[in-house]
Amino acid sequence: MSEIRKQYLELLVARGVALVVGFLSSFVFVKYMSPETFGQYKYITNYYTTLSTFAVLGIPYTASRLLVQTDDAGVMRKIYGFTTKTLTIFSLALSAMIVVILLLVRRGGSEIPTYLIVLTPFFYTVVLQTSFQTMLQGSNKIRDISLQTLLPPLLLLLVIWGFGLGFGVLDIYQVMIIYIVIYTLLHLLTIRRLKVDFRPIGSELRVAFAEEFRTNGLPIYVGSLIGVASGYVINLIVGALSGMQEYGLFGLAISISSPMQFIPSVMGTVSFRANAKSNRLTRNNLLFTVLISLGALVLYIGFLHLLFPLYPGNYADALPYTIVLSIYFTAMGLGDYFNRFVSAHGFGRMINLGAVVTGLTNIVASYFLIKGYMVTGAVWARAISGVAYLSYMIWAYVRVTRQLTLEGGDS
Repeated sequence: MSEIRKQYLELLVARGVALVVGFLSSFVFVKYMSPETFGQYKYITNYYTTLSTFAVLGIPYTASRLLVQTDDAGVMRKIYGFTTKTLTIFSLALSAMIVVILLLVRRGGSEIPTYLIVLTPFFYTVVLQTSFQTMLQGSNKIRDISLQTLLPPLLLLLVIWGFGLGFGVLDIYQVMIIYIVIYTLLHLLTIRRLKVDFRPIGSELRVAFAEEFRTNGLPIYVGSLIGVASGYVINLIVGALSGMQEYGLFGLAISISSPMQFIPSVMGTVSFRANAKSNRLTRNNLLFTVLISLGALVLYIGFLHLLFPLYPGNYADALPYTIVLSIYFTAMGLGDYFNRFVSAHGFGRMINLGAVVTGLTNIVASYFLIKGYMVTGAVWARAISGVAYLSYMIWAYVRVTRQLTLEGGDS
Protein backbone atom coordinates (compact mmCIF):
# COMPACT_ATOMS: atom_id res chain seq x y z
CA MET A 1 0.00 0.00 0.00
CA SER A 2 1.37 3.42 -0.98
CA GLU A 3 2.11 6.06 1.65
CA ILE A 4 -0.73 8.24 0.38
CA ARG A 5 -3.20 5.35 0.69
CA LYS A 6 -1.97 4.65 4.23
CA GLN A 7 -2.40 8.27 5.18
CA TYR A 8 -5.79 8.35 3.53
CA LEU A 9 -6.87 5.32 5.57
CA GLU A 10 -5.52 6.86 8.79
CA LEU A 11 -7.29 10.16 8.27
CA LEU A 12 -10.46 8.49 7.00
CA VAL A 13 -10.56 6.32 10.14
CA ALA A 14 -10.14 9.46 12.24
CA ARG A 15 -13.00 11.09 10.34
CA GLY A 16 -15.06 7.91 10.70
CA VAL A 17 -14.54 7.74 14.44
CA ALA A 18 -15.33 11.45 14.62
CA LEU A 19 -18.55 10.66 12.75
CA VAL A 20 -19.52 8.09 15.38
CA VAL A 21 -18.60 10.58 18.08
CA GLY A 22 -20.84 13.11 16.35
CA PHE A 23 -23.77 10.71 16.48
CA LEU A 24 -23.19 9.98 20.14
CA SER A 25 -22.72 13.68 20.89
CA SER A 26 -26.06 14.56 19.36
CA PHE A 27 -27.77 12.14 21.73
CA VAL A 28 -25.79 13.29 24.78
CA PHE A 29 -26.11 17.00 24.01
CA VAL A 30 -29.89 16.93 23.57
CA LYS A 31 -30.13 14.94 26.80
CA TYR A 32 -28.08 17.36 28.89
CA MET A 33 -29.10 20.59 27.14
CA SER A 34 -32.55 22.07 26.82
CA PRO A 35 -33.72 22.80 23.25
CA GLU A 36 -33.03 26.49 23.96
CA THR A 37 -29.48 25.82 25.19
CA PHE A 38 -28.77 23.47 22.29
CA GLY A 39 -29.90 26.18 19.87
CA GLN A 40 -27.67 28.72 21.64
CA TYR A 41 -24.74 26.31 21.47
CA LYS A 42 -25.17 25.75 17.72
CA TYR A 43 -25.62 29.49 17.22
CA ILE A 44 -22.44 30.45 19.10
CA THR A 45 -20.32 27.79 17.34
CA ASN A 46 -21.59 29.01 13.96
CA TYR A 47 -20.85 32.55 15.16
CA TYR A 48 -17.28 31.49 15.96
CA THR A 49 -16.89 29.94 12.53
CA THR A 50 -18.19 33.10 10.87
CA LEU A 51 -15.75 35.29 12.79
CA SER A 52 -12.85 32.94 12.06
CA THR A 53 -13.58 33.21 8.34
CA PHE A 54 -12.85 36.93 8.59
CA ALA A 55 -9.95 36.60 11.04
CA VAL A 56 -7.68 34.12 9.21
CA LEU A 57 -6.70 36.79 6.65
CA GLY A 58 -5.51 34.16 4.15
CA ILE A 59 -2.42 33.54 6.27
CA PRO A 60 -2.91 29.76 6.75
CA TYR A 61 -3.25 29.29 2.95
CA THR A 62 -0.03 31.23 2.50
CA ALA A 63 1.74 29.14 5.14
CA SER A 64 0.52 25.89 3.60
CA ARG A 65 1.96 26.79 0.19
CA LEU A 66 5.31 27.78 1.73
CA LEU A 67 5.42 24.51 3.68
CA VAL A 68 4.91 22.57 0.44
CA GLN A 69 7.97 24.26 -1.02
CA THR A 70 10.47 23.41 1.75
CA ASP A 71 11.88 20.30 3.42
CA ASP A 72 13.79 22.28 6.07
CA ALA A 73 12.34 21.41 9.49
CA GLY A 74 13.65 24.63 11.01
CA VAL A 75 11.94 26.76 8.36
CA MET A 76 8.72 24.80 8.86
CA ARG A 77 8.77 25.50 12.61
CA LYS A 78 9.25 29.21 11.96
CA ILE A 79 6.31 29.24 9.51
CA TYR A 80 4.14 27.55 12.12
CA GLY A 81 5.23 30.05 14.75
CA PHE A 82 4.75 33.19 12.67
CA THR A 83 1.29 32.05 11.55
CA THR A 84 0.11 31.00 15.01
CA LYS A 85 1.40 34.14 16.73
CA THR A 86 -0.03 36.50 14.11
CA LEU A 87 -3.49 34.93 14.09
CA THR A 88 -3.73 34.72 17.88
CA ILE A 89 -2.88 38.40 18.34
CA PHE A 90 -5.21 39.49 15.55
CA SER A 91 -8.09 37.33 16.83
CA LEU A 92 -7.85 38.75 20.35
CA ALA A 93 -7.67 42.32 19.03
CA LEU A 94 -10.64 41.75 16.73
CA SER A 95 -12.69 40.17 19.52
CA ALA A 96 -12.08 43.19 21.77
CA MET A 97 -13.34 45.49 19.02
CA ILE A 98 -16.43 43.32 18.44
CA VAL A 99 -17.27 43.26 22.15
CA VAL A 100 -17.14 47.06 22.28
CA ILE A 101 -19.40 47.30 19.22
CA LEU A 102 -21.90 44.81 20.69
CA LEU A 103 -22.03 46.74 23.97
CA LEU A 104 -22.62 50.01 22.14
CA VAL A 105 -25.35 48.44 20.02
CA ARG A 106 -27.08 47.03 23.11
CA ARG A 107 -26.79 50.35 24.88
CA GLY A 108 -28.63 51.85 21.92
CA GLY A 109 -31.62 49.64 22.63
CA SER A 110 -30.99 46.56 20.50
CA GLU A 111 -31.39 43.12 22.07
CA ILE A 112 -27.93 41.52 22.12
CA PRO A 113 -27.76 38.33 24.22
CA THR A 114 -25.33 38.55 27.12
CA TYR A 115 -23.85 35.14 26.34
CA LEU A 116 -22.87 36.38 22.87
CA ILE A 117 -20.91 39.29 24.33
CA VAL A 118 -19.25 37.22 27.06
CA LEU A 119 -18.17 34.39 24.74
CA THR A 120 -16.98 36.47 21.76
CA PRO A 121 -13.30 36.73 22.89
CA PHE A 122 -12.87 32.97 22.66
CA PHE A 123 -13.41 32.51 18.94
CA TYR A 124 -9.61 32.20 18.64
CA THR A 125 -10.21 28.51 19.38
CA VAL A 126 -11.74 28.04 15.93
CA VAL A 127 -9.21 30.33 14.23
CA LEU A 128 -6.30 28.21 15.45
CA GLN A 129 -8.12 24.97 14.68
CA THR A 130 -8.63 26.08 11.05
CA SER A 131 -5.08 27.39 10.83
CA PHE A 132 -3.41 24.20 12.06
CA GLN A 133 -5.44 21.93 9.81
CA THR A 134 -4.67 24.09 6.76
CA MET A 135 -0.95 24.34 7.51
CA LEU A 136 -0.49 20.67 8.34
CA GLN A 137 -1.62 19.52 4.90
CA GLY A 138 1.24 21.58 3.45
CA SER A 139 3.80 19.74 5.59
CA ASN A 140 1.93 16.45 5.12
CA LYS A 141 1.60 15.82 8.87
CA ILE A 142 -1.48 13.64 8.54
CA ARG A 143 -1.11 12.18 12.04
CA ASP A 144 -1.47 15.63 13.57
CA ILE A 145 -4.45 16.42 11.33
CA SER A 146 -6.03 13.18 12.53
CA LEU A 147 -5.53 14.21 16.16
CA GLN A 148 -6.93 17.68 15.44
CA THR A 149 -9.94 16.00 13.84
CA LEU A 150 -10.75 13.41 16.47
CA LEU A 151 -9.68 14.66 19.88
CA PRO A 152 -11.79 17.87 20.18
CA PRO A 153 -15.22 16.27 19.58
CA LEU A 154 -14.27 13.13 21.53
CA LEU A 155 -13.15 15.04 24.61
CA LEU A 156 -16.12 17.38 24.33
CA LEU A 157 -18.48 14.40 24.32
CA LEU A 158 -16.83 12.71 27.30
CA VAL A 159 -16.56 15.83 29.46
CA ILE A 160 -20.11 17.05 28.77
CA TRP A 161 -21.39 13.53 29.41
CA GLY A 162 -19.52 13.45 32.74
CA PHE A 163 -20.71 16.89 33.79
CA GLY A 164 -24.24 16.03 32.68
CA LEU A 165 -24.25 12.92 34.85
CA GLY A 166 -22.98 14.93 37.79
CA PHE A 167 -24.98 18.16 37.44
CA GLY A 168 -27.92 17.37 35.14
CA VAL A 169 -28.96 19.82 32.43
CA LEU A 170 -26.17 22.30 31.60
CA ASP A 171 -26.54 25.95 30.67
CA ILE A 172 -24.75 27.67 27.78
CA TYR A 173 -21.92 29.03 29.95
CA GLN A 174 -21.08 25.63 31.42
CA VAL A 175 -21.07 24.06 27.96
CA MET A 176 -18.87 26.76 26.43
CA ILE A 177 -16.36 26.75 29.31
CA ILE A 178 -15.83 23.06 28.61
CA TYR A 179 -15.54 23.78 24.88
CA ILE A 180 -13.00 26.59 25.31
CA VAL A 181 -10.78 24.74 27.79
CA ILE A 182 -10.64 21.59 25.63
CA TYR A 183 -9.75 23.44 22.42
CA THR A 184 -7.15 25.65 24.13
CA LEU A 185 -5.37 22.70 25.73
CA LEU A 186 -5.34 20.78 22.45
CA HIS A 187 -3.86 23.78 20.63
CA LEU A 188 -1.09 23.92 23.21
CA LEU A 189 -0.49 20.19 22.66
CA THR A 190 -0.22 20.73 18.90
CA ILE A 191 2.25 23.59 19.42
CA ARG A 192 4.38 21.30 21.57
CA ARG A 193 4.21 18.39 19.11
CA LEU A 194 5.25 20.59 16.18
CA LYS A 195 8.03 22.26 18.21
CA VAL A 196 6.76 25.62 16.99
CA ASP A 197 9.38 28.37 16.82
CA PHE A 198 7.91 31.76 17.82
CA ARG A 199 11.11 33.73 17.24
CA PRO A 200 10.95 36.48 14.56
CA ILE A 201 11.37 35.23 11.00
CA GLY A 202 14.26 36.35 8.79
CA SER A 203 14.03 38.81 5.91
CA GLU A 204 14.16 36.11 3.22
CA LEU A 205 11.23 34.18 4.68
CA ARG A 206 9.37 37.44 5.30
CA VAL A 207 9.69 38.40 1.62
CA ALA A 208 8.58 34.91 0.49
CA PHE A 209 5.61 35.06 2.87
CA ALA A 210 4.57 38.48 1.56
CA GLU A 211 4.78 37.39 -2.09
CA GLU A 212 2.88 34.15 -1.53
CA PHE A 213 0.26 36.04 0.46
CA ARG A 214 -0.20 38.53 -2.39
CA THR A 215 -0.52 35.95 -5.16
CA ASN A 216 -2.26 33.08 -3.38
CA GLY A 217 -3.31 33.60 0.25
CA LEU A 218 -5.02 36.96 -0.19
CA PRO A 219 -7.08 36.00 -3.28
CA ILE A 220 -8.32 32.85 -1.53
CA TYR A 221 -9.17 34.87 1.57
CA VAL A 222 -11.07 37.55 -0.34
CA GLY A 223 -13.09 34.90 -2.16
CA SER A 224 -13.84 33.08 1.08
CA LEU A 225 -15.40 36.21 2.54
CA ILE A 226 -18.14 35.86 -0.05
CA GLY A 227 -18.13 32.11 -0.71
CA VAL A 228 -17.81 30.73 2.83
CA ALA A 229 -18.91 33.56 5.08
CA SER A 230 -22.14 34.10 3.13
CA GLY A 231 -23.35 30.67 4.20
CA TYR A 232 -22.62 31.29 7.88
CA VAL A 233 -24.11 34.78 7.82
CA ILE A 234 -27.29 33.43 6.22
CA ASN A 235 -27.42 30.74 8.92
CA LEU A 236 -27.21 33.40 11.62
CA ILE A 237 -30.02 35.36 9.96
CA VAL A 238 -32.19 32.23 9.78
CA GLY A 239 -31.51 31.56 13.45
CA ALA A 240 -32.57 35.07 14.39
CA LEU A 241 -35.78 34.90 12.31
CA SER A 242 -36.91 31.33 12.92
CA GLY A 243 -36.32 31.07 16.66
CA MET A 244 -33.82 28.97 18.61
CA GLN A 245 -35.89 25.77 18.65
CA GLU A 246 -36.22 25.55 14.87
CA TYR A 247 -32.63 26.65 14.48
CA GLY A 248 -31.64 23.86 16.84
CA LEU A 249 -33.12 21.34 14.38
CA PHE A 250 -31.17 23.02 11.60
CA GLY A 251 -27.99 22.84 13.67
CA LEU A 252 -28.61 19.18 14.48
CA ALA A 253 -29.02 18.40 10.76
CA ILE A 254 -25.74 20.18 9.95
CA SER A 255 -23.91 18.34 12.73
CA ILE A 256 -25.04 14.94 11.50
CA SER A 257 -24.61 15.57 7.77
CA SER A 258 -21.39 17.63 7.71
CA PRO A 259 -19.02 14.62 8.10
CA MET A 260 -20.05 13.54 4.59
CA GLN A 261 -17.82 16.32 3.28
CA PHE A 262 -14.76 14.63 4.75
CA ILE A 263 -15.05 11.39 2.76
CA PRO A 264 -13.95 12.88 -0.58
CA SER A 265 -11.93 15.80 0.81
CA VAL A 266 -9.61 13.51 2.81
CA MET A 267 -7.89 12.31 -0.36
CA GLY A 268 -7.29 15.91 -1.40
CA THR A 269 -5.76 16.63 2.01
CA VAL A 270 -3.33 13.70 2.10
CA SER A 271 -2.36 14.27 -1.55
CA PHE A 272 -1.83 18.02 -1.19
CA ARG A 273 1.97 17.92 -0.99
CA ALA A 274 2.23 15.27 -3.73
CA ASN A 275 -0.20 17.18 -5.95
CA ALA A 276 2.15 20.17 -5.94
CA LYS A 277 4.62 18.03 -7.91
CA SER A 278 2.13 16.47 -10.34
CA ASN A 279 0.30 17.75 -13.43
CA ARG A 280 -2.92 15.87 -12.71
CA LEU A 281 -4.76 13.66 -10.25
CA THR A 282 -4.09 9.97 -10.71
CA ARG A 283 -6.91 8.14 -12.46
CA ASN A 284 -7.18 5.44 -9.78
CA ASN A 285 -7.40 7.92 -6.92
CA LEU A 286 -9.93 10.06 -8.79
CA LEU A 287 -12.19 7.10 -9.58
CA PHE A 288 -11.83 5.72 -6.06
CA THR A 289 -12.72 9.06 -4.47
CA VAL A 290 -15.83 9.60 -6.60
CA LEU A 291 -17.16 6.06 -6.18
CA ILE A 292 -16.60 5.85 -2.43
CA SER A 293 -18.24 9.27 -1.96
CA LEU A 294 -21.38 8.42 -3.90
CA GLY A 295 -21.62 4.96 -2.36
CA ALA A 296 -21.26 6.37 1.13
CA LEU A 297 -23.97 8.94 0.43
CA VAL A 298 -26.50 6.28 -0.59
CA LEU A 299 -25.72 4.14 2.46
CA TYR A 300 -25.81 7.15 4.73
CA ILE A 301 -29.25 8.27 3.62
CA GLY A 302 -30.56 4.78 4.32
CA PHE A 303 -28.94 4.85 7.75
CA LEU A 304 -30.54 8.21 8.57
CA HIS A 305 -34.00 6.67 8.20
CA LEU A 306 -33.05 4.19 10.93
CA LEU A 307 -31.36 6.78 13.14
CA PHE A 308 -33.89 9.59 13.43
CA PRO A 309 -36.78 7.60 14.95
CA LEU A 310 -34.47 7.14 17.96
CA TYR A 311 -34.37 10.87 18.73
CA PRO A 312 -36.72 12.18 21.44
CA GLY A 313 -39.51 14.70 20.84
CA ASN A 314 -39.46 16.88 17.76
CA TYR A 315 -35.75 16.34 17.05
CA ALA A 316 -36.84 13.68 14.53
CA ASP A 317 -38.28 16.50 12.42
CA ALA A 318 -34.74 17.32 11.30
CA LEU A 319 -34.58 14.23 9.01
CA PRO A 320 -35.56 16.03 5.75
CA TYR A 321 -33.01 18.76 6.45
CA THR A 322 -30.31 16.15 7.10
CA ILE A 323 -30.90 14.25 3.85
CA VAL A 324 -30.64 17.36 1.67
CA LEU A 325 -27.62 18.64 3.60
CA SER A 326 -25.89 15.25 3.22
CA ILE A 327 -26.10 15.70 -0.56
CA TYR A 328 -24.83 19.26 -0.17
CA PHE A 329 -21.82 18.25 1.93
CA THR A 330 -20.92 15.41 -0.45
CA ALA A 331 -20.88 17.88 -3.35
CA MET A 332 -18.76 20.28 -1.29
CA GLY A 333 -16.33 17.49 -0.39
CA LEU A 334 -15.86 16.50 -4.02
CA GLY A 335 -15.36 20.16 -4.85
CA ASP A 336 -12.73 20.37 -2.10
CA TYR A 337 -10.95 17.36 -3.61
CA PHE A 338 -10.40 19.26 -6.86
CA ASN A 339 -9.81 22.49 -4.94
CA ARG A 340 -6.82 20.95 -3.10
CA PHE A 341 -5.11 20.20 -6.40
CA VAL A 342 -5.67 23.72 -7.74
CA SER A 343 -4.52 25.21 -4.42
CA ALA A 344 -1.37 23.05 -4.28
CA HIS A 345 -0.24 24.73 -7.51
CA GLY A 346 -0.86 28.23 -6.21
CA PHE A 347 -3.84 29.22 -8.38
CA GLY A 348 -5.30 31.41 -5.66
CA ARG A 349 -7.17 33.71 -8.01
CA MET A 350 -8.97 30.76 -9.58
CA ILE A 351 -10.03 29.52 -6.14
CA ASN A 352 -11.10 33.08 -5.37
CA LEU A 353 -13.48 33.07 -8.33
CA GLY A 354 -14.89 29.68 -7.28
CA ALA A 355 -15.67 31.04 -3.82
CA VAL A 356 -17.38 34.06 -5.35
CA VAL A 357 -19.50 31.86 -7.64
CA THR A 358 -20.50 29.65 -4.71
CA GLY A 359 -21.28 32.56 -2.42
CA LEU A 360 -23.33 34.47 -4.96
CA THR A 361 -25.28 31.32 -5.80
CA ASN A 362 -26.05 30.82 -2.11
CA ILE A 363 -27.08 34.46 -1.65
CA VAL A 364 -29.36 34.53 -4.69
CA ALA A 365 -30.96 31.16 -3.86
CA SER A 366 -31.41 32.19 -0.21
CA TYR A 367 -33.03 35.47 -1.22
CA PHE A 368 -35.77 33.66 -3.11
CA LEU A 369 -36.18 30.65 -0.78
CA ILE A 370 -35.72 31.88 2.81
CA LYS A 371 -38.50 34.48 2.61
CA GLY A 372 -41.15 31.84 2.02
CA TYR A 373 -39.65 28.68 3.51
CA MET A 374 -37.28 29.85 6.31
CA VAL A 375 -35.05 26.95 7.43
CA THR A 376 -36.23 24.67 4.60
CA GLY A 377 -35.35 27.42 2.13
CA ALA A 378 -31.90 27.84 3.66
CA VAL A 379 -31.28 24.09 3.34
CA TRP A 380 -32.17 24.01 -0.35
CA ALA A 381 -30.17 27.18 -1.03
CA ARG A 382 -27.13 25.42 0.41
CA ALA A 383 -27.73 22.39 -1.80
CA ILE A 384 -27.88 24.54 -4.93
CA SER A 385 -24.67 26.35 -3.98
CA GLY A 386 -22.93 23.01 -3.37
CA VAL A 387 -23.69 21.84 -6.91
CA ALA A 388 -22.41 25.18 -8.24
CA TYR A 389 -19.17 24.81 -6.27
CA LEU A 390 -18.49 21.27 -7.50
CA SER A 391 -19.22 22.25 -11.12
CA TYR A 392 -16.85 25.20 -10.96
CA MET A 393 -13.99 23.26 -9.30
CA ILE A 394 -14.17 20.53 -11.97
CA TRP A 395 -13.88 23.23 -14.62
CA ALA A 396 -10.96 24.85 -12.74
CA TYR A 397 -9.15 21.52 -12.39
CA VAL A 398 -9.40 20.87 -16.14
CA ARG A 399 -8.02 24.33 -16.91
CA VAL A 400 -5.11 23.93 -14.47
CA THR A 401 -4.10 20.50 -15.79
CA ARG A 402 -4.08 21.82 -19.34
CA GLN A 403 -1.91 24.78 -18.37
CA LEU A 404 0.53 22.63 -16.38
CA THR A 405 0.86 20.17 -19.25
CA LEU A 406 1.59 22.99 -21.71
CA GLU A 407 4.16 24.54 -19.39
CA GLY A 408 6.07 21.45 -18.32
CA GLY A 409 4.91 18.38 -20.20
CA ASP A 410 3.39 15.24 -18.63
CA SER A 411 4.37 14.14 -15.15
